[in-house]
Amino acid sequence: LTNYCRSPLEGSDVSLAFLGLFEVVAWLISFIACGRDKRGFAAAALIRILGIAALLILFPALLLFHVDIYNNIAGLGALFFGFGPVTLILSIAGPGRTSRVPLIGPLIVKFLMFRASCQWRPEEVKLQETGSMPAGGGTEATRCRSLGEEKAIACSSS
Repeated sequence: LTNYCRSPLEGSDVSLAFLGLFEVVAWLISFIACGRDKRGFAAAALIRILGIAALLILFPALLLFHVDIYNNIAGLGALFFGFGPVTLILSIAGPGRTSRVPLIGPLIVKFLMFRASCQWRPEEVKLQETGSMPAGGGTEATRCRSLGEEKAIACSSS
């Protein structure tokens, strides 16, 4: 049997798997150890750097060239030797230390902390820009109008 099958611990794919496992455990420990104020930044770093990189590196090779994710040694190497350590370092550093990196630090923090608004209220924005409405304020009718018909009924009744 040993003449035909290699040991399960041999090969570069196993070494990459162990490296990836080590990075995941290190990220989880750093996530648990960091304060609550840094956890959102660490989670954003994981998803927006490592998650997007994994999608852009592994899935096109799978779809276009039919290369299995676990057989894509170059892609896994790029993730585990490039994007994984960057994600881990940024997660440990947090937004404060990351923003102190010259030139690119503030851009990285803005990219990771960006949150798209789920509601767009152009009427309130125009009123805030002209200075006729205090920031965060607005009339009840303006707020209700921007929430949609279902929410406006509940908003007007409160």
